[in-house]
Amino acid sequence: MLPSFPADPVELGNRVLAALSRLALRQFASRPDPSATPEAIPTPLTAFFGRERDIESLTELLRQKARFVTVRTPGGYGKTRLVLETVRRLGDSSRTIAFVDLAEAQTVIELATCVATTMGLNLDRLSQEAPVQLVARVLQGMSGVLILDNFEQLPTEARQTVEDWANRASGVQFLITSRVALARTAERVLDLGTFPVPEPGDATDPKKVAANPALQLFADRVRAFRADFTLTAEAARSAIAICRRVECQPLLIEIMASQLRSRSLSTVVEDLEDKAWLESIESAQSSFGIDR
Repeated sequence: MLPSFPADPVELGNRVLAALSRLALRQFASRPDPSATPEAIPTPLTAFFGRERDIESLTELLRQKARFVTVRTPGGYGKTRLVLETVRRLGDSSRTIAFVDLAEAQTVIELATCVATTMGLNLDRLSQEAPVQLVARVLQGMSGVLILDNFEQLPTEARQTVEDWANRASGVQFLITSRVALARTAERVLDLGTFPVPEPGDATDPKKVAANPALQLFADRVRAFRADFTLTAEAARSAIAICRRVECQPLLIEIMASQLRSRSLSTVVEDLEDKAWLESIESAQSSFGIDR
């Protein structure tokens, strides 16, 4: 018996497009381009400080083959840098490590498209619905770590999509950075805090100054444009005041350090009592780079 076709040309066209989409998905997703390789993970241009315990905790989760790990913290605490530093130290060249920046993704389709693009896949000939399924198929043949950075703004259904991918891709560990947990069944959450807060009296103890990551971060970022900057007792006293005022949040420390391009250290310390100025500093967080 010959198959029946709808009389409505619009419905017929929709069925044809759907069939072509399924054909394309089978052709390109089941046999992805062998030359396609994930983009290299970002290499930060600045030094990394502190977080040794957090790196140990995250490293242990990855070595235990935890399937679903979320590094959770407010913006500006350095979760992206922590993840990048951890996978760099792991140095496992036998496994694929893919880094996906989701800062601009707002929908499930955009999530899947970002992952597919990072994996080196060409979506030009696939339908709008194809990327989610394509990623699922490709991940099934992958062994490694998929880093999904800045997940928090995606809708709830995106969380289910990632869990579905994880269920189908037994060889992939999903490492996520987010301001909120994804609330998935197998999720392991690593909460990231601020740097240890230095005490005012630490300024006269060179060992304590050298051991505090907040002070070392501040000094390093200032040296980017003042190569001779050192944490003398006087400078350390000012740096401690600054770090304490911004509660040792890494990104805010970097922003405060950048103020020394055009201002003196003493002036910055004096302005710490200016609430309006501090609010303008805090609002500048979103314009800074990779240390989110």
